[in-house]
Amino acid sequence: MALPTAFPSNWRPCKGCICMNHTIPSYQFSVTDADCPLVDHPDLGKLVHSNDAPNPSEEKTLRRMVSDSRKRIDALDSQILELKALRQDLVQSIARVDEDLAALDKERRRLSDSVPERRLLLSALRRMPKEVLAHIFLHTLVFPFPRVEPEYYVSDWSTFSSRRHPLLSFELVSRNWKDVLDTFPNLWSYVNILIDGIVSNTYTRYIGNQLSRSRQCPLSISICHSENTSVTRLDTFPVAISMALFSVSHRVQALHLCLPGRYLASMQQLHLSFPSLQELVLLSSSETSEVAQHLHFGSLPHLRVFRATDVSNIDRLSLPWHQITHFTNVHMRAGHGPPANRALNVLKRMPRVSVCDLSLDLRLQALGVAEDTTLSQLHSLKVTSVYRQGFGFPPVIPFVLDSFILPALLDLSVTCFVGSTLRDRSITFTSIRQLMNVLIVSLHLSISTMEKS
Repeated sequence: MALPTAFPSNWRPCKGCICMNHTIPSYQFSVTDADCPLVDHPDLGKLVHSNDAPNPSEEKTLRRMVSDSRKRIDALDSQILELKALRQDLVQSIARVDEDLAALDKERRRLSDSVPERRLLLSALRRMPKEVLAHIFLHTLVFPFPRVEPEYYVSDWSTFSSRRHPLLSFELVSRNWKDVLDTFPNLWSYVNILIDGIVSNTYTRYIGNQLSRSRQCPLSISICHSENTSVTRLDTFPVAISMALFSVSHRVQALHLCLPGRYLASMQQLHLSFPSLQELVLLSSSETSEVAQHLHFGSLPHLRVFRATDVSNIDRLSLPWHQITHFTNVHMRAGHGPPANRALNVLKRMPRVSVCDLSLDLRLQALGVAEDTTLSQLHSLKVTSVYRQGFGFPPVIPFVLDSFILPALLDLSVTCFVGSTLRDRSITFTSIRQLMNVLIVSLHLSISTMEKS
């Protein structure tokens, strides 16, 4: 196919030839007797310094000199005119070249701009297998909703912000992407439910549509509330959400709840059962941290992971503790965690626990002497004490560590007085050293400076 150009495709600028007129000549000038200074002339120099008239011979010589110089001047004028004409031609040629360069540059930009548009049609993303696209889409999901700090104090301090589900945008990109979302129902199995006011029919349909598109895949469901003031006026858990949860309860594999206690109580009216539940996460968003009495989920034969935040009475939960392998009990606010002795009582009921993250609260009452707590399968332990204003608090970390018998421990992390720069007592470090007598491969200590004894 011929190139769509206005100039010959074989055109090249001339680099030189044997023609004598091809290049601009260079001029070399010599001084002769006819144009040298008269003062230096051997015969005529005397006339310069006198007022004598030249004799006939000298006059003849002078006239010949003038004639020769006139001829050379005429020759130079001719060359000057020719070079000026050449320069004018060159200036006009340069102007035409500049115009051509501008036109060529414009055409080049136009062609360059057209290339990306066509390359997009050849991108690997268009030819990517559906399985790979599904894997990429999976990594765009946010589950559960990230918790954000409220701009001002509210009674329910844990707030969440809603965002548009990314998959709803992906299916608008192309028919192929929509086919991926229809082919892989597991992409819809991560369900974030945010209660930010009276649940509308539109939102109920949105949740129902996502549950429907997940087909029979195991579900991970997170139910949270927002800081919207209208939420505080809702006394019970929305019935529409309860019904949706009831219809898929047999498929729920992971359940994250961050709700006020009054919501948890109303959820029990449907006697929800989660026979496939493997992970349960509780985050109290109430002024009170005692919410465990509101949760009764019946038999949970597959539960292995339990995490609680700001729940002080976890010992009142009716859970199959003997099945738990990963246990987390932390609190962000002082006074919202269980006492150390009650936390130990819960741990004693978990013989299979292998990973434990325990946050301890400072209490004024005497701790006494703890009974030995043997956790034969525990290999990773993280213990944290939360700072609380006041004086006379007995050291809580030694109380817990001294009671542990951990033959399988491989990893230990201890953090003292979170939220404060105060120093812990030396007895805490002594307890850590005693626990280190067990074989520990990796030890991570994040401890404030110990008080010297």
